[in-house]
Amino acid sequence: MSRVLLAMGAQLGAEVRTRLRSAGTLVALAFILVGSTLWMPDPRGKAASLTWRLAGEAVNTPMYRSPYVGAATAILTAVFFVLVAFYLVAGSVRRDRETGVGAILAATPLGKGAYLAGKVAANTAYLGLIAAMILAVGVGKFLAFGEGPFEPARFLLPWLLVSVPAMLFVAAMAVLFDVTPGLRSRSGLVIWFFVSMFLFTALPLALGDGPDASGLPAFDPIGLATLHVLVKGSLPPEAREVSIGLIFRDGPLTRVPWAGIEIPWAAAAGRAASALLAVLPFLLSVALFDRFDPARRLAWRVLRRPPASPPAAENASAPDGGGRTATAAFRIQELPAIDANPGARAAFLAEARLIWESSPLLRWALLAAGVAGGALPGESASFAAAAFLLILVPVISEAGAREALAGSEALVFSQPSVPLSGALWKTGSLALFLLAVSAPLLFRAALSSPARLIALVTGLLFVSAFASCSAFLTRGGKLFSGLYLALWYAAVNRLAAADFCGVLGGGLEPAVRSGYLAAGAAFLGLAMLVERRRRLTGR
Repeated sequence: MSRVLLAMGAQLGAEVRTRLRSAGTLVALAFILVGSTLWMPDPRGKAASLTWRLAGEAVNTPMYRSPYVGAATAILTAVFFVLVAFYLVAGSVRRDRETGVGAILAATPLGKGAYLAGKVAANTAYLGLIAAMILAVGVGKFLAFGEGPFEPARFLLPWLLVSVPAMLFVAAMAVLFDVTPGLRSRSGLVIWFFVSMFLFTALPLALGDGPDASGLPAFDPIGLATLHVLVKGSLPPEAREVSIGLIFRDGPLTRVPWAGIEIPWAAAAGRAASALLAVLPFLLSVALFDRFDPARRLAWRVLRRPPASPPAAENASAPDGGGRTATAAFRIQELPAIDANPGARAAFLAEARLIWESSPLLRWALLAAGVAGGALPGESASFAAAAFLLILVPVISEAGAREALAGSEALVFSQPSVPLSGALWKTGSLALFLLAVSAPLLFRAALSSPARLIALVTGLLFVSAFASCSAFLTRGGKLFSGLYLALWYAAVNRLAAADFCGVLGGGLEPAVRSGYLAAGAAFLGLAMLVERRRRLTGR
């Protein structure tokens, strides 16, 4: 037992240290800083993260005291676990499988239950550190803008109510996706986005009879619905249009005293039960895990065997033109001649073709959505174009990191035809691929208006740089998948500036298009700087 605990402790420490040094931690910090500006805005502005209306048209929001800053910190923590947390910790089992570490572990006495428990513990510890950073930022916001005394209980309890069950559940779900065939692939990152929207928002609100319910939801792994119910219960009965999301108002906000949320025993018990829910995905993970042994994979996965070699006697000899015999192994003259003509143009075309061939099933769905977006009338075309942009995620998310994931960087980049800058090569190839597969959308946009055509072209160039460079920087596709899906979701919900390709009619202004081009150029410039540093340091 002690050996198992020592092994799990070593695994936990190694995982956490590796992740703290990764680019994902920097992305999490950026999310926290941007999120704190949004969910804990300057009280002198016209934005608030908790608003309601009473009699009349005035919009009320709490004064900047400990109860409000504590609640806003808890809301930001919940949003973090909904949008970002999974993508920071998913893929650790897959990484062990691809790097060969899993095969080494399979030869040790470490059981699959202990191995997966170590992964869940490492995920939980890392997410706990990130959640603690959110708490620290909340304290900093109070020190900058707060009024009245600092009340630790009012500040800390809402955060604890959300963070502990959320980190356990997301950590266990990440491991479940890692070990489940079909979910541990690139498509699983997209599937998780919609699963999380259902598990963390739609289902808890439905079980609590909607956002206007007076009762606590029976199922709420993250706690966002529970926070909404507790906030609503803290307000006067006549309060309406209660919102715990980010709100911008044209007119002034009326700041009023607010006592904060009260946490009844039923809410505390419900959150404790939510923490115990993490046991279910963990047990399912143990049942599905093959412990890196191909012979123990699920029975429904058919293993294709290569055709049997013909008998040696049949290939032994055959008469040639002069009556002599020639062994089949030496019939080199029968092989087709190779016309080697290396060059950058061929490298760009070959990489674009490889992106197409690397997704044999999804590429046809992508092509069908593009054709539908170019041919269907009205709103149907917009929805088809949005589906096209969604299907892109598993197709292109790892294109910029293909060699890093396969361990073939040195081999590939030693070829004379490959451009010196891998980031530029990947971005250009991906842009070529996207412009080719989106030809029906481009044709329709050209017939519609020049503004739509410009929006689509600039958006595809932005996606090319964003996907290839984020994968190149992080040596994986999780960063791109998480941020891209959040941007796509905002666009589908009609946030005009988030419509990065303009397919839903938003973001057509020159300033917005210039912003996306500048963002793509910034990604490419950063990737090229990091690439130069890696070349100099050998890392």
